[in-house]
Amino acid sequence: MRSFIIAPVFALALSGCAGGLTPQAVGTAVNNINTTVAAVQSIAKEVCSFEPTFATVNGIVSQFIPGLSSATDIAKSICNAVAPVGVTAARRGRTAATVAGVPIRGRFVPR
Repeated sequence: MRSFIIAPVFALALSGCAGGLTPQAVGTAVNNINTTVAAVQSIAKEVCSFEPTFATVNGIVSQFIPGLSSATDIAKSICNAVAPVGVTAARRGRTAATVAGVPIRGRFVPR
């Protein structure tokens, strides 16, 4: 009988831990990530004609690195990583370029 009383008390106490996790907050976070990824992809295309994949940008953003806090910083770091490698090096089988330990995947696009 005591366990039936204690369990709801613990559940009520723990429910305060997830108080900020509302559907609206999750939706806002997803929209922020989508906006950031789109901005990084756009900037990278303009700077170095390279379009990183969503997973690549999301992987870098999820690292929370202080020097890579803006879309411009992330796009420039991606461009710096892929520019020396280029298409020919990728065809020769060299290891993929990385930023913050995340392999850079994407494609070069014509200007």
